[in-house]
Amino acid sequence: MLLIVYCGGAATTLGVLLSRNLRFRRRLRKARVEMIPMEQLGEYVQRCSALHIRPLPVWRVEGLPASCVAGLMHPFLALPANIRPESYSLALTHELAHLRMHDGWWNLLRCLCCVIHWFNPLVWLMARRAAEDLESACDRSVIKGQSREFVEEYAQALLETAKCLLQRKKVRQTVLVSYLSSGAQRLKERLVELFQPTRREGGPLIILLALLAVLGIYIV
Repeated sequence: MLLIVYCGGAATTLGVLLSRNLRFRRRLRKARVEMIPMEQLGEYVQRCSALHIRPLPVWRVEGLPASCVAGLMHPFLALPANIRPESYSLALTHELAHLRMHDGWWNLLRCLCCVIHWFNPLVWLMARRAAEDLESACDRSVIKGQSREFVEEYAQALLETAKCLLQRKKVRQTVLVSYLSSGAQRLKERLVELFQPTRREGGPLIILLALLAVLGIYIV
């Protein structure tokens, strides 16, 4: 009986997560306005080359409150349709940090842990904290070695994102998407961390979640 309840809960959790991801990706594709030519993204292409990352197509998407990396097998970068061209560099630099850290696959691992341990609120809390830590790690990667002026410009970009989020409904983070933002409150914390950096590493939490997933398989 307990096994039936457990399997039912895991199947339901998996179904909800898959449905959320597929619906959001479908909305992203339908809302794509135009692909930005690589000729207009010279700095982005140079950064990709320096990091040994294949440049992904970059799309402007209508109604998107913040830039993101979408997809696992065939990813693309999505920017808000109303973003100013001079803001391309900051947004894409942040998204490249997500790509370099393979955040899409870490997100998948977090979701799998939540499916296996759907009944454990601590796992859901740890998964959320791990996502926040990965976001902070991307922030640190972007501003590392940069001038005070650059950090202030980056902080301004986060403020503009916060304004967009306050005007719209919060978009839930999904396994297929790594967002530049995860909510107005979290953005406030990230702004403080830019100027008063704290040690927030997502690696240990991710490893712990992975161990929980393996342990869960043997327990079940």
